[in-house]
Amino acid sequence: MSISADNSSLLDLQTGNQVSCKIHPTVIFAILDHYVRRNDSQNRVIGTVLGVENDGVIEIKSSFPELHSESQEKQVPVDIHMPFHRNMLDLHTRASPNESVVGWYSTGLDINYNSVFIHHDFYWREMQSSPILLTVDTEMKSGFLAVKAYVAHNLGFSNTEKNAGVEFRQIHCEIDVSEIEPSSIEALLRTKDEPQSAASLLGGLDSLQNSLIKLSEMLASVSEFVDKVQGGAIPPDNKIGRFLLSAIDALGPLDDNYEKMFNNSLQDLLLVVYLANLTRTQLKLAEKLQSAIQA
Repeated sequence: MSISADNSSLLDLQTGNQVSCKIHPTVIFAILDHYVRRNDSQNRVIGTVLGVENDGVIEIKSSFPELHSESQEKQVPVDIHMPFHRNMLDLHTRASPNESVVGWYSTGLDINYNSVFIHHDFYWREMQSSPILLTVDTEMKSGFLAVKAYVAHNLGFSNTEKNAGVEFRQIHCEIDVSEIEPSSIEALLRTKDEPQSAASLLGGLDSLQNSLIKLSEMLASVSEFVDKVQGGAIPPDNKIGRFLLSAIDALGPLDDNYEKMFNNSLQDLLLVVYLANLTRTQLKLAEKLQSAIQA
């Protein structure tokens, strides 16, 4: 919610430093789970997000829900259960001492009077700084699962310290997926094709094979696009051309040394997969022997 004025020279916008945020996928899953388990009387759910800050980038790594009730009356619009919040924060601090409160989340895309109340009267006092507001479009009113992040700035007049309003400004945010997580997310996406809504994680060799197949398909698609552009079937796209050029330059010279390096890396990967399978087999054998001894 923002308040504007005709004479912009009278406004003093407390902008602060520009920040951006990265969101761990499990945070989105936790918010969706909280929304699914909400009471029938709740139009939205809210919760606390935690993480760390590094050079102006807020890494949102975890979250926990908040017990609250909302009304349309402006006298007491939001009632947050403080003992529950303190207990959850204390438990989370014990498990992840490096993380701290960086803001809060809300389902839906609306930022109303209640959002301002929560933002200032609760989280701003909790953090003593501007918190991040994370909104998740759980009902997909925008056509997809939109995730947006905001920071609030106080609007005030230059000749007084009294605030004239609050402006929520959207900041850049992205889903931060590590190298070991795509296989788990891919397994979740495959559940819609499974009759029992379950899918097992792929093994090392199966995952490598799927990655090589996808890489081959992407290379074939790129090659087809380039052939159509050269043949005049479709108009060229400078943005795609620059992206392909930067990708090729990143590979370096494709000579015999590159092929040797690729083969060595592939052999190292296969060795790691073999050792992982061997370790798993040894652990299972040790477990069976231990069970036999105890019996």
